[in-house]
Amino acid sequence: LHKCVKDVLAAAKKKLEVMFLLEMREDMFFPSTRGAAIIELAASFSSACLCFFDRQLDRVDAACPAAAELAGQHVCHVQCFFNAFSGWDSFLTARTLLMTSSPATSRVKQLYARLDRLHVSMSKSHGGRKRVSSKESPSKPEVFVDRGPMISFEGVSIPLPSKQALLRDLTVDVADGQPLLICGQVGAGKSAVARCLFSLWPVTCGRIGRPGGALHVEEGIPLVDEIAYLPEVPLVGMVSCLSDQITYPTKLAGGLQYEELLQWLRYVGLEHIFQGAADLEPMDWSSLLTQAEQQALGFARLLYHRPRFAVLDESTSAMTVEQEKRLLGAARELGICCITLARRAHPALADEHLRILQLQGAKGEDTRGWKLRDLPKGNCSLMTRPRCRSVAEAHQRLKAYLHCAAPAHVSAATHEDREDLAHHSDEQPASLASISSGFVRATSCASSSSSPVWSDEAVLRRWPTQISRLQATIQLGLLTANRRRTVLQKIAIALLLLPIRTKLYWQFCRSLAGVVRAVMIRKTFLAAAEFSVGGAAVLACGFIDQLLRYQASSATLELWAGALGHLQRRLLRDSVLLHVIGRVEKPVQRLAELRALFESLASSVSDTLVPTANLAVTLPVLVRSLGLWPLALLAGHVALQYGLQAIPLESDAALAQSSLLESQFHAMHSWVRRTAEAIAFTAGGSCACKMIGQQFQAIVESGLPGHALALLGRFSSTFLTDFRQLPSLMVRVLSLQFVQSLQGVPLPHALSSSLLFDRMAQNTQVSFQSLAKCIEKAKKLDAQCLRCLQLTMSTEVPVKKTVQATSLQPPASLGIPEGKPSAAVVTLGFRNMDLVAPDGSVLSRNLDFQIMPGEPFLVTGPAGCGKSTLSRALLGVSHSSPGQRSMLESRPPMSRVMVVTNQPYFPTGCRLLAQLAYPSVLKLPSRPPFSVHVVDLPSDISESDLRDHFAALGASDCQVVQQSEGSWVGIISFRTFEDTIRAVARPQDRVVGNVELNCEIGGAEGPDAEFVSTAEDPPRLGTALPRLSRMRRCLRAVGLDHVLVREQEGWLARRIWQDVLSLQEQQQLCLARVLYHQPTFCVLDDATSAVPDSTEAELHQVLLLWNVTPIALSRRPFLENFYLRELRLGLTPEKGYTDWEIRELATPHSEEKEHSNSQAQDTRAS
Repeated sequence: LHKCVKDVLAAAKKKLEVMFLLEMREDMFFPSTRGAAIIELAASFSSACLCFFDRQLDRVDAACPAAAELAGQHVCHVQCFFNAFSGWDSFLTARTLLMTSSPATSRVKQLYARLDRLHVSMSKSHGGRKRVSSKESPSKPEVFVDRGPMISFEGVSIPLPSKQALLRDLTVDVADGQPLLICGQVGAGKSAVARCLFSLWPVTCGRIGRPGGALHVEEGIPLVDEIAYLPEVPLVGMVSCLSDQITYPTKLAGGLQYEELLQWLRYVGLEHIFQGAADLEPMDWSSLLTQAEQQALGFARLLYHRPRFAVLDESTSAMTVEQEKRLLGAARELGICCITLARRAHPALADEHLRILQLQGAKGEDTRGWKLRDLPKGNCSLMTRPRCRSVAEAHQRLKAYLHCAAPAHVSAATHEDREDLAHHSDEQPASLASISSGFVRATSCASSSSSPVWSDEAVLRRWPTQISRLQATIQLGLLTANRRRTVLQKIAIALLLLPIRTKLYWQFCRSLAGVVRAVMIRKTFLAAAEFSVGGAAVLACGFIDQLLRYQASSATLELWAGALGHLQRRLLRDSVLLHVIGRVEKPVQRLAELRALFESLASSVSDTLVPTANLAVTLPVLVRSLGLWPLALLAGHVALQYGLQAIPLESDAALAQSSLLESQFHAMHSWVRRTAEAIAFTAGGSCACKMIGQQFQAIVESGLPGHALALLGRFSSTFLTDFRQLPSLMVRVLSLQFVQSLQGVPLPHALSSSLLFDRMAQNTQVSFQSLAKCIEKAKKLDAQCLRCLQLTMSTEVPVKKTVQATSLQPPASLGIPEGKPSAAVVTLGFRNMDLVAPDGSVLSRNLDFQIMPGEPFLVTGPAGCGKSTLSRALLGVSHSSPGQRSMLESRPPMSRVMVVTNQPYFPTGCRLLAQLAYPSVLKLPSRPPFSVHVVDLPSDISESDLRDHFAALGASDCQVVQQSEGSWVGIISFRTFEDTIRAVARPQDRVVGNVELNCEIGGAEGPDAEFVSTAEDPPRLGTALPRLSRMRRCLRAVGLDHVLVREQEGWLARRIWQDVLSLQEQQQLCLARVLYHQPTFCVLDDATSAVPDSTEAELHQVLLLWNVTPIALSRRPFLENFYLRELRLGLTPEKGYTDWEIRELATPHSEEKEHSNSQAQDTRAS
């Protein structure tokens, strides 16, 4: 990030230098002040020329009223000329705005064109068969057919969007009452099968049988009554009532009855979210419910609709095994045949199905990519019952089933909550259009009130005034002496240029009046000279304005870089950012707002200094001419403007309501974009369209009164501030008073003086208005400074340090003989520690266990039970509860614990070797001497062989030396850095005598032991040079050597790795990163979810062989033959899932241990 800030700063400075002259040239055209000044000067000169050639003016005395009237007519011509060009300027400005908006209109046109093409394509595919005559036969057979109450795939081939074959000749049938389990890793084709079933993907060949067949496709009839779809994250993100959530995608008028709604929730264990009185306001259930509760709500929706078939796409992944069995059994009780899509066929899920369809996709062993087999545990007891014929029968079956089944709540309420629930159950209102959860709302309010958000009051107490807050913000960018000196230089130059600009403007105004005076007294040469001086003043003023803008932009960049670098360093030190996230809302976004803050600051300062400098010249002119009453008139005008701005044109409640409606509208659009495929699966397009339409109509209806008031406000503001209205009238009044004081002055002098005074009064009026507008800008700037200072104060709070590593005796399981000296063993351990979520709720109480090196540890539990919180606690960045008794008992340094998450992180724009070395920052040698070290050189390779091999790569010298331990090292010298990195980029090309050389980049210090050590040892802390041999060994250990070989630039390849690598390869690369650093412990937070089962077991074995103890976090147990102990979180729902237990798993036999140790030694030796 620091390098990125430096690069952006350098690029912005270069842009300022390059664009200086270009912006100066553009600044001289019509849309600018200089263009208007040149037009006005030309208008004055043209009108003066008309005066000069007007013979009627020669026949009258210059002092008579007729001459004054004729001169006034020519001055009026000046205004007409200027207004004409101003109108042309407005036209050009409007044209520029229209051209700017053309990309947006083009995007809308493209959207409509694509929708039209899609509509035509769907019309042809759906209704084309009806237009075929009886004599003609359709050229393409029907894809969807009706085989009765069953789903079948008959020789279906499914390609990827890239035309690569995913599944070939898929043949499987699912009869009514025979559940099917479809398993496969990410990219194997599970979702593709569902897309083809719901006609969202084209089918190249084969037929798909489903109830209704092609009728649903051609007529657009939803499949909700026959086939339902439940995604992993249910569609509960829309803002709606609880009744609409259950009946989605349909909507009942008036909602479900009170008792019926409560009954459907009780079937899935969600009765605890239904407490309190009726609430007519829709709720955002995705933010109020956990993922497990959302999935349970999706099952309530499934039970309500009672389809014949249900496609469950990882829809029970966040639940416990008991909850999963209970809900699948409830669906089977209603006659719903489930087709479950899952990554793994764990035993609990396999027990609920009769057959399994294993998908391998394009990477399958055979050409088909799928295998169908019967499950050994499948039995006739899993046969689905006949479908229910009525709602009453459904309730009867579910009540009987739940009476026999063991209760398993998704979440538990307290005893008092159950009593309240029983009390509310006695009430029987007729119907509820919307039901919300008082329990959920109270919980969310309590958590929000207890969350340590940094309030505005703390900032206001520390910096009570706007000036102090502005000063504190500026000081963030002036913490270094060099930056202070640079910014002060820019400010000094700007302050020197301001009086020069004011003098030039005064000269321009005098030139306007001088041209008229020179023509009136018939001095052509003087008129031309005045015109030239005025034009030069305009050009010089434009140049100075550009210089001022350049200095302001440069100072802004320096302040922004200083403040951003300072806050970044404080946020990224000692994991402060994780603690700040709980105190300040969106801290990263506030970092991004710093540049806009300092740009607003520069704009406000410029808008204040320029009018102040102008007033310093024009105010004395007004006072000398008319006394103090013009000041009183201008002050009254400004006070009137302030008073009008202070009047609220719209109430705070109306503004809040309008803001809420607009935010909900944007949230709905975002929700539709995120869940577009799931909406298509569930036939919820009409529901989403109706929901968004109603929200838009509510915004329009609520905004009409506000728009009328806003129009009134704009009218009054324009009347007060637009110079062509009230300000122009005030200037005319002042000019009239000034002209009356010119009694007896010759006409040319009186006319030029009145024009000059008119210009001075106009400039004074505009300057006062600019200063008045700066007050409102200062309020917005103060709000930005407040957000910045909140972030600054949150980084000043010291982070509580956790207990450092504890030395313990190694356990006997490590295989270290007694009496043999050994290093102290570092362990992870808790003692009487509570797991506390960021919102302050306690997830687990009194954790007490220890993790020893060499003993793999498994942590399981449902979603939201505290697994991720436990990983943060292991890293020492967890939250503590008010009554926390003890923190971590022991924890090694941060460098000895690494965490691998489900979604890998890859720094943007880094090469392959930097991705593997992350989070270490590599620093290659930038100064000679440049060298490459060939470590572990075989004895049969001579120095001449090395010299001949590297000579073609630009080697200048070669020598072979012997290390102290007896190994040989070849040192090859290069003249340039490019030749050096080219020699090590592709290790597969460095082959001499059928032996691949182990090449390392040497440093400027010569053959240091760090650079010539073997790949067996992990890199030392602070090592800047990469260990290429070790990196290659790590890639081979996880099966990713092909990634290095296929890249043309080898280690130096720079790619967007998230797009180049599959999710499986990304997770394997993260494990190779762990092997490279070789920490003592590695926390795997579902880090191998995209890896096949066989490869997953091998990777866990590799970690242990490399002396890395894995700590796996999973929702369900896996690899129980590998892990020795299991920590089960989220037990006993009656206590709120705060209980836990340690379970001993199957311990490998001593023979297996010895075999593992010998295998590890053989692996290290190889």
